[in-house]
Parts: sequence; structure tokens; C-alpha cells
Amino acid sequence: VLGIDHCEVGAVLLGHWGLPEEIMTAVSWHHRPDDSPGEAFLVDLIHAADNICMMSGIGSGQDGLNYIPSAGAVNRLGLTTQAMEMTVCRMLGVLGEMGDIFQQESCAAPDA
Repeated sequence: VLGIDHCEVGAVLLGHWGLPEEIMTAVSWHHRPDDSPGEAFLVDLIHAADNICMMSGIGSGQDGLNYIPSAGAVNRLGLTTQAMEMTVCRMLGVLGEMGDIFQQESCAAPDA
């Protein structure tokens, strides 16, 4: 609708907040890490984390499950399908535990 994506908006916002250029670059290029200028490690990490979230069904908006990890980022990080799947399983387990904790806390909270 606005002609820009969340990568661009995020980078501008982070710049406005005065965050380091490395972080702004990582946010700007996390959907296209192979095109990123400069050091790719942080960009690759954010790209991989974004893919893992998409694989888990977290944050799958307009892109849905059509978001394919960059072969370059996967190679640079030494990721395997098995490692990514294991990360998804562990992450979903932790998120489930956190949900249980929050539910217990909300049930135990006194009425105001």
C-alpha cells in the first residue's frame, strides 16, 4: 500500500532511534542477504531467524510460506535442514512453556 516493505520502514526507524549502521543494514537486507553491502553475518542470522519463524507459522503474513531461505546465507552459516527443523521444534516447545507460564500468571493475578 505504501510502496515500501517492513525492511525499509524498520531500517528508517532504527536510524531515527540512532542505532548502529550494522543493525540498520541487517534489517534492510534480511530478505535479500546475498545483495547486502558489507558484512553479511548479522544479515544472515536475521534472515535465518526470519525463515525459522516462517517455518513455525510465526509472522507468516502476506508472504505466507513462500519465503525461501537464501542458499548463500544457509551456506555461510553452515545451516542444515535438520538444524533448522530442530530449532523450530525447540522454539515451539519454549513458546508453549511461556504460554503456560503467562496463562498461570494471569489466572493467579488478583482482580483489580
